[in-house]
Amino acid sequence: MRRKGMQEGTKEIIFHILRRESANSPSYWQKVPYLCRDESETVAFALEKINQDPDYLDLNGKKVGKIR
Repeated sequence: MRRKGMQEGTKEIIFHILRRESANSPSYWQKVPYLCRDESETVAFALEKINQDPDYLDLNGKKVGKIR
């Protein structure tokens, strides 16, 4: 599955960010996948999401997700 505007041969990276499911269940975290064009876009996107949504974890300065 390709996003509109992606170039041929672009490596797709799925980045998982832990997100709190709801304020009422702080012990439950959901892995949210995001598709990015490259690693630099992935990291920038994750940091942007953390800044916009306090429910996204920065894990005390550690990696916010996992590239696989």
